[in-house]
Amino acid sequence: MAVVLRSSPLLWARVAGMVFACVAFSVALYGANLTHGTGDWCIFCWSFSFVGTLLIVLIEMFGLQTRAPVSWKNFPITFACYASLLCLSASIIFPLYFLKGYAGRSEMINCRIVSTVFSCLATIAYLSEVSLSKARPGEVTGYMATAPGLLKVCETFVACIIFVFISEPVSYDQNGATKWCLAVYCICFILSAAIIVMCVGECTGFLPFSFARFLSSYALLAVGLYLSATIIWPIYKFDEKHGGRGHRPNSCGSSSGLCPWDKLLAISVLSAVNFILYLADLIYSARLKELETTRQNYTLKIHSKEKDLLELQQAVDSLKSSARSAVENGEQIFREVMQSIERRWCKFRDLIRDQERAAESMLQTLEQEITELKQKRH
Repeated sequence: MAVVLRSSPLLWARVAGMVFACVAFSVALYGANLTHGTGDWCIFCWSFSFVGTLLIVLIEMFGLQTRAPVSWKNFPITFACYASLLCLSASIIFPLYFLKGYAGRSEMINCRIVSTVFSCLATIAYLSEVSLSKARPGEVTGYMATAPGLLKVCETFVACIIFVFISEPVSYDQNGATKWCLAVYCICFILSAAIIVMCVGECTGFLPFSFARFLSSYALLAVGLYLSATIIWPIYKFDEKHGGRGHRPNSCGSSSGLCPWDKLLAISVLSAVNFILYLADLIYSARLKELETTRQNYTLKIHSKEKDLLELQQAVDSLKSSARSAVENGEQIFREVMQSIERRWCKFRDLIRDQERAAESMLQTLEQEITELKQKRH
């Protein structure tokens, strides 16, 4: 099996992201002294990004893209986008939980600082990979390389963060309004994740309806749902008339990380962020649908022109056939006329020859008679 390793900016971006993520989790495991589940999440973000990128590099190195059970036009950029978001979340969460409130310098603090720095570098590297892989204007590529596809990744990731904040502690079971918000987050997350899976698995062609129309319809639905959640959640969590708390408790200042009130505020902000993402998704999806409709119209026009050209070609072929037939018929008639003339000429020539023979015979007869008369006179 041949090994192909072509140097390119995309390859170097992947290698950089892989190396930075590897350094981040290696240093964290070595001396950062992580004590609770938040550290495990950061380790998962870095190690997952490292392993996935290594797998992509190896597959491309050995030329196994066609044997992979996924669409290679969609999978690498989808993974790179998720890796950039995971490393970004680790770059924010890790210093918030493991550097905040620590003074002085020690090996543990130094390791945590190094992990944070390399996590930020990995985020930049993966964002560079996404920038290098995304579709350019006029370029034919996979759906996940377009703006709506990348927005789907961001939407699902933001929804996952909302699920983490809304479930620890549980903050959605106080009334029906907050349960409705949870239903909105779940419905939109499931549908967006299903779209990503279908694109990566190249299953969109099995849908019994137009995929572009489904995307625009779903984006419109998601915008409406998230608009309601963006309005309802702050009302029932921060308005005292509806049982909420409008001011940040004093106990939040002494806790490490995010307190429950901060998480409620984060859910409100993330709901607004996802609303903006879905709104942008709707605009891009409508644009894609418009482009798809334009492409279909051009395709129909091209097919119509091809049909007209085919009919014209058939007419030309018919005229050629008729002309060829007419020429052949004319040649046949000309040959028949020439043969008739030749036959008549032959008959006329034979008649002339017969008359010449008859005239010669008469002359001979006259000469004989003249000769006999002369003899009789003598």
